[in-house]
Amino acid sequence: MKTIKLKVVDWSGSENFDDIFTVKILRKYFNVVESENPDFIFYATSGYEHIKYDCVRIQFLGENIIPDFNVCDYAFGLNHIIFEDRYIYVPHFIDYRKDTHRAREKHKISDISHKKKFCNYIYSNSNAAAIRGDFFDFLNKYKRVDAAGKDRNNMGEALPKAPNGDFGESKYEFMKEYKFSIAFENSSTNGYCTEKILQAFAAGTIPIYWGDKKIAMGGGINPKSFINVSGYDDFEAVLEKIKELDNDDEKYLKMLQEPVFLPLDSMADLAERGKSVESMKSRADLKCIESALKTADSSLDSINSTNSANSANSSLDSTESISNCNVDSKFLANKILSQISRKYGGFTNMIDFSPNVPKITDSTPKSVLDSPTDSTQNINPHSTPFDKKPRDFVELKEMEIEAFLIHIFSQEPSVAFRRKNEMWHKIYDSDYRKSKVFLRYFDRLQKTMIFKILRKLGVFRALKKLLAQN
Repeated sequence: MKTIKLKVVDWSGSENFDDIFTVKILRKYFNVVESENPDFIFYATSGYEHIKYDCVRIQFLGENIIPDFNVCDYAFGLNHIIFEDRYIYVPHFIDYRKDTHRAREKHKISDISHKKKFCNYIYSNSNAAAIRGDFFDFLNKYKRVDAAGKDRNNMGEALPKAPNGDFGESKYEFMKEYKFSIAFENSSTNGYCTEKILQAFAAGTIPIYWGDKKIAMGGGINPKSFINVSGYDDFEAVLEKIKELDNDDEKYLKMLQEPVFLPLDSMADLAERGKSVESMKSRADLKCIESALKTADSSLDSINSTNSANSANSSLDSTESISNCNVDSKFLANKILSQISRKYGGFTNMIDFSPNVPKITDSTPKSVLDSPTDSTQNINPHSTPFDKKPRDFVELKEMEIEAFLIHIFSQEPSVAFRRKNEMWHKIYDSDYRKSKVFLRYFDRLQKTMIFKILRKLGVFRALKKLLAQN
């Protein structure tokens, strides 16, 4: 297999290199080595070390930030944008595997006798949108809401200590005794959906959610399984819904037993329900997907009747119906076709949405595929992200992530490098580096004792007023 030299920097999590979920995915297809002289880097938003590496930069965003494609070559983000083959939308909760598993089982709850407590509120960041604190204050007038975090804390240190410092597990143990959880994002943007709602589901509570207004469309969340504050005219209307559930165990249990993720019988079926993934932008795109599904189905019938891989590949060549789709829809349709083709030994239609990536065909010798110096795609032919049909949005998104990573890393670094190399970009990159270096030292300065004393004395407020007057 092809060797990938990779480094992870500015990462917000505490995982070791080998435990990062994208590294685990890549190791199914490539020989991945951690390197101080990398050809590729993964980076997040917890520092500025990424500016030191002039290689292929792949950014992971867990906050409500638009990626800067002058700085990164590819990005995993939380906004519904399309930018060639350089971006993929990934809700932040995707990486919370334990919570996803628990959330999937939540609808099996049949006994709520242990839920003696009303509602919880666990937040440390008090600088979020004011609506979060306002709603806590409003709901707390109806019944006591237990605030166990730093923000509006009314319980002291109530969270149980979890083994290995796993804060998510600590939250789970605390939340599972409650009927409701306030699950408000830091801010509201379509696509910005974090772990907050998923952890509320995982604990077997009903989330009172505010944030991503299109959470059902872009995040695949069943709208009947939670209280979406954005769907009500005001707090009073939200409170009436909460009272209705709080005072009627039968209605409460009915919502609690709603599945979190709707079954994904087919991508076309998902779109028909209005819960489409973000890259299906029009009915025309939907028709492309439907056509691809029909082709895939006919290929499966052919395979089952003849037990011939060749017949599958011949059926899969009829991709004219998707040739006019936009890039993202064509990519999705090709993945469905690839599921059949690759499962029965083919490589056709794996990745053909980027003009920079040469296509591998069924006639490509295995020696070429396994050659570490080959300049074309070079992945493990014995592995595939498409061995099973996705049962819901999460599994579909995991397949997309896998295919996106294959697309990036099957290219040579010189081809995968997508940032501009013109002189103006070098100037931009230089200015970007200088600004980040300044911010890094400013962050350190803010942590010094003298800075804290000056802030407490109001020196900076006085300077701000003086500058405003001038």
